[in-house]
Amino acid sequence: MTTTAPSRSPAAVAVLGAAVLAAALLIVGAAWLGWRALAGGGGPVETSPTRLSYTAETFEEVAFSAIDLRNRGDEPAVIESVTPVDPPMGLDVLGALAYDTREQSSPTPVTTYPPELDARDAVGTRLPARAGSNVKLALVVRATRAGRFVIGSTEVRYRVGDKRHRVVVPAHVTLCATREDSERGCG
Repeated sequence: MTTTAPSRSPAAVAVLGAAVLAAALLIVGAAWLGWRALAGGGGPVETSPTRLSYTAETFEEVAFSAIDLRNRGDEPAVIESVTPVDPPMGLDVLGALAYDTREQSSPTPVTTYPPELDARDAVGTRLPARAGSNVKLALVVRATRAGRFVIGSTEVRYRVGDKRHRVVVPAHVTLCATREDSERGCG
């Protein structure tokens, strides 16, 4: 006994093809939106790449400012965390500070800790809606050994209303930590 596959009308094949195509587009769209959320896309807070170098002695606490934040959205954003991505061994990250650049007399980077300006803990800092570049973040670090330490990027998590976002800041910061009794630098 032979069986034959049921024949489908051209209309049924077209409907099935459209359903498969729609499912594929939904999967691709969901993957794209998920990738944008992971990459920080879609949120109103923006920043720009920074490249800075600092020198300090080992075990000296220093704060270096490398991150300018701008909120282009219609609602205020609140910082929830500031975390270097893959910080190097031998460099302790002690926290992050925020300060308003409009209140400072010069935009020079912070290099001493505690800083001689009106800085506060970055967590909980509000970024006003539709503001230009007015909040700068400074990472507070301490090198536990001599050497060169590089932080290639920093993740800033924030919320706008009840929605959470993140932005990964390409802030390439190099710290050259030297011992007090050594005249060798990082070269």
